[in-house]
Parts: sequence; structure tokens; C-alpha cells
Amino acid sequence: MLLLLPALGVLLVVVAFPFLRAVQWSFTDFYLLKGLTTWDFIGLENYLKFFRDPKTPGYLVASAIWVGASLALQSSLGLALAILLNRPLRFRGVYRALVLVPWVTPTVVTALIWRWILHEQWGILNLSLIRLGVIRESIQWLSNERLVWISLLVMAAWRFVPFWYVNILAGLQTIPREMYDAAAIDGAGRIGSFWHITLPHLRPVLGVLFLLETVWRANEFSTIWVMTEGGPAGATTTLAIVAYRTGFQYHRIGYAASIGVTLTILLSIFAWTYIKRVRMEGV
Repeated sequence: MLLLLPALGVLLVVVAFPFLRAVQWSFTDFYLLKGLTTWDFIGLENYLKFFRDPKTPGYLVASAIWVGASLALQSSLGLALAILLNRPLRFRGVYRALVLVPWVTPTVVTALIWRWILHEQWGILNLSLIRLGVIRESIQWLSNERLVWISLLVMAAWRFVPFWYVNILAGLQTIPREMYDAAAIDGAGRIGSFWHITLPHLRPVLGVLFLLETVWRANEFSTIWVMTEGGPAGATTTLAIVAYRTGFQYHRIGYAASIGVTLTILLSIFAWTYIKRVRMEGV
């Protein structure tokens, strides 16, 4: 316990205290332009205002699309990549190292690079597609409400798939090779071995990854903000974006705190439900 005290002290300062202060502010009318100490207790008014806002369903839908589609795309690509690079390939070590490059690149740098790649007038993607004859005129990747999500999800996959890959690869290397040999003797093919050996052994790893990535993607701010700033027309405005905009652009700290606390509660409920279900399934 004595050895844990320094770490607990850091957590109290950088996590517990800011969170408790945010909870406190969420019940006030704290408006930064009125002063740091000029605020009054207003109860649940901020929460009621948020849920009565006609734009709130759109924020929730955008958050659900971002989290759900990101997890589906990244988990499938990460699993496929891990299985591929777990095989005895020539220069396998080089491939494994190259796959990690997007992961070690700073998130803001990644978003800026992709923003320029997808730029309507000067982006290399439109230029390449036009020269190849695939399209005749430039496509508004980040200004079209239908295409903006595809653009964001592709960028997010490039950035975050390596994290899935490296963890799944570690899980694959713990599976005894003898189990696949025995399955092959019993007549199981690749698909049968995947469903009855690979996936069951990867369930603990995948369970942790899905939980962590759900929390991280729901709180994701920098990539979406750098790419679209929540646009076009608010199509990509998630709860994290609206909380930032409310607090740091409109300076309504109390209202922004209530949005942040709401997001925390939603994620806590999801995490508790997910962990309980995983334990019931015996993972």
C-alpha cells in the first residue's frame, strides 16, 4: 500500500479532482465571461437543457456511428492483418515494423496529412483518381455528408488498426501450434480451425480491446476536429466535439461539464454491462 501511494496521489490530482470539479460545475451556471467565481447552483437544469436540445439526438447518432463503425472496421482489419503476419513470410519482421508506423505517428499529424490527402482542390487522392480516369472532377470528401464518414473511418482505420494488430498478434502467438495440428488430423479446415481454435483463444484479448477502444473512440476529439471540426453541417459532431465547443468556444463551462459527465455516465454503464456479460460467458 505504501508503494501505491505515489501513484494514487497522481491519480487523485490529475483524474479524481478534475472529475469531481466537473461534476460540481455541471450543476451550476458557470459562464467564463462572467468571471471565475461568479456562478450559482442550478441543479439539473444543464442536463435537462442538453436532453431537450433538438440537436442532441444527432450528437448521439454521430457518436454511435463513429464508435460502432470504427470498432467494426478496425477489429476486422486488425484481425486479418495479425493472422497474415503471424504466418512464416519472407521479411516478416520488416512488414511487422512498417505496420506500426501509423500507430507511432502523432494523432494530430496523421489527421493533418489525411486532411491534405482528401482536399478537394489540392489533395493527392482526387488528383490521382482524375489522372487514372476513375473520376472526371474532384470529389468533396470532407464536405459531403455521405462521404465524410467514409473519409473519417478510413483515416481512423489507418491510424488505429496497428494497435489492434499488435495486440491480436500477441494473442495469436500464445496459441499452441499442436492444437492446429490436431485439428488438421481430425479433418478440420482453415475455417473450422479459425472458428473453434483461434477465436476462442482470442476472446480475452478481443474483449479487452473492444472495451478500451469503445471508451477511447467515444472520447476521441483531435482526429475529428482537425479533419472536419464537426462538419459538414454538424454531421460529424460527436459528444466530445460538442463538449469542447461549448466549453472552449462558447465559454459555458457548466453546460460543457454536464455534457462531459453525461458521456462519462453512458460509457460507465456500457463498461459495466459489457464486463458483466463477458464474465457471464466465462471469458
